[in-house]
Amino acid sequence: MVIVLENLERLFILDQLEHFAKLINGWFWETDSDLRFTYLSESVTLFTGLVPEWHYGKLRTEWRSDGISDENWAKHLNDLESRRPFYDFVFCRVESNGTRWMSTSGEPIFNEFEEFLGYRGVTRDITSQMELSDKADKSKAQLLTALEIMDEGFVYYDADGRLVMCNEKYREYYPLSKHLMVPGAKFEDIIREGVRKGQHPDAIGREEEWVEERLAVHKSGNSIVEQKLKDGRWLRMAEQQMPDGSVVGMRIDITRLKIAQENAETASLAKSNFLSTMSHEIRTPLNGVLGLAQLLADTALDQDQKKKVATILSSGQTLLAIINDVLDMSKIEAGGLELEDKVFSLPGLVSTIATPFQSLADDKGIELAVSYEIDSSMVIKGDTVRLRQILWNLLSNAIKFTDYGRVQLTIELVIGKENIGELVSSPKDHLVCFAVEDTGAGIAPDRVDAIFDAFTQEDSTITRKHGGTGLGLSIVKELIKLMGGTVRVDSALGEGTKFIAYLPFDAAAAEETEEFSLRAPNSEGQKGKPLNILIAEDNEVNAIIAKAFLDKFGHSVRHVENGRLAVEAAKDDWADLILMDIHMPEMNGVDATKAIRETDIGKTIPIIGLTAEAFADRHAMFIEAGMVDVLTKPFTEQQLADTLAANRLIERRSRSRD
Repeated sequence: MVIVLENLERLFILDQLEHFAKLINGWFWETDSDLRFTYLSESVTLFTGLVPEWHYGKLRTEWRSDGISDENWAKHLNDLESRRPFYDFVFCRVESNGTRWMSTSGEPIFNEFEEFLGYRGVTRDITSQMELSDKADKSKAQLLTALEIMDEGFVYYDADGRLVMCNEKYREYYPLSKHLMVPGAKFEDIIREGVRKGQHPDAIGREEEWVEERLAVHKSGNSIVEQKLKDGRWLRMAEQQMPDGSVVGMRIDITRLKIAQENAETASLAKSNFLSTMSHEIRTPLNGVLGLAQLLADTALDQDQKKKVATILSSGQTLLAIINDVLDMSKIEAGGLELEDKVFSLPGLVSTIATPFQSLADDKGIELAVSYEIDSSMVIKGDTVRLRQILWNLLSNAIKFTDYGRVQLTIELVIGKENIGELVSSPKDHLVCFAVEDTGAGIAPDRVDAIFDAFTQEDSTITRKHGGTGLGLSIVKELIKLMGGTVRVDSALGEGTKFIAYLPFDAAAAEETEEFSLRAPNSEGQKGKPLNILIAEDNEVNAIIAKAFLDKFGHSVRHVENGRLAVEAAKDDWADLILMDIHMPEMNGVDATKAIRETDIGKTIPIIGLTAEAFADRHAMFIEAGMVDVLTKPFTEQQLADTLAANRLIERRSRSRD
């Protein structure tokens, strides 16, 4: 039945509905009991291009279009036939102004006798929303396609730890738990399944602990960790928490990287072992050469003999310097060079470095000058060994390449430089400038930038006048960088060269200062009280040298050829101190030291290791085994005396025997 209201109240209502229809981007409509349109608001024309009257008498069911599936259309017809309300029924129509998408809702109308009168409803134009939705669907499809074809695993968990989505690559990485990887699955359930089936080797034997650790990492939402899988592959897991608490994760296969890393570590270890072996094999005979030459130099010799012995000592020291340079460069490249932090007098240290070079300068007929532009009582904190090495290399280089004129070492405190931040990477209390200037050959402009490269010299031809490995300046640069400073060079060919190094140091108290001196090795202060010293050394030449040095100090010496004999000799309680070689047949020095320490007599006796291995980590291992100190071969008379006196070893053992 067509409802017709001809009074003003109906007109007012229709006017209001018309206004509201425009606000909702749609129109209102009514049908009779036969589902034929009896009313449409004027706004229908804006969306369909057809006036309201064009629709009057047409069936509601004629609005079907290709945009509606058979299933949805059947459901809609069933709602109409059953006189049920329907909501947001979506359809599309090709109108004069293009294809439009509509969403319509309707309520059945009944009179007071429950007789069906028709439908009244509203239809909205949702074309723009559908276009946006279509774009979003396409973007989502593109994203899903991209996620599926990428080489990395992708996963997305909601704030409650439930799986939202993951790509196939992610499932491929975890084949034993992939059957659980469906939307809504809990992260904890998935990893527990993997642990139960042995998917994670590092969880075996500590399953519950591993799960708790993994959950903690996941909940943190901001992590990058590495994980080894059962099949031997390695994954880098990166997880990032989103603002809503959800977690996005990536799984990257780094197996090749790990293999390369392991190969590099193996190669590095092989290199270290090779250098350690070569160091030992070269230093051991070199200890014999230098030791015997030093002993020979203390005997009655004529001038020609003294000159030849001096040549042996000089050549041996040069060879030792080359070995040390190669080892230092290896340590720097491996990142295994650690800095010490000692309190020392800067003028005192510099004086001990410059003094030995005076004779070299005198021999060449050049002047060596040291200028202190610092307080004579200046005390700082830093690595004395590396600072000594830096200045030693710079002075040695300057004297080597200077045939006339002078070499000048200047030390000054840098104050108020505007570009101080460019000079050091870690500013400290003091910035000290060390300048070494010479009047030597100079450096060609095109070679200045290359002189700090390893194994590079300014003149690299086979007929070059001066020798060397080309490692010295490279080590200087790396050490200065490691200490937080910078170095630069100013030079002109034929006019000389100036190296300028800037190094930062912390201030320190004078009472903590380490003293530096040039005392004679056989002075009374070095001898201490006469001791009984046991030498365990399988190399006869090295044993002879050590014994000769100790005889000069006034000590009594016994010699055994291996660690087993050293353990037996220690039981006699004759020795006040033991010099223990590391590499010996039958029982090495480390095992011998441990065996001696297990005896009552051997608990307090000082044991000093003798080794040709110049690696700090190896020395630390020897100390851990029970040695109180380690002396590296080749050693001088002075170094042996200093080692014996260090930490009052001699006096302490002597008092225990008095």
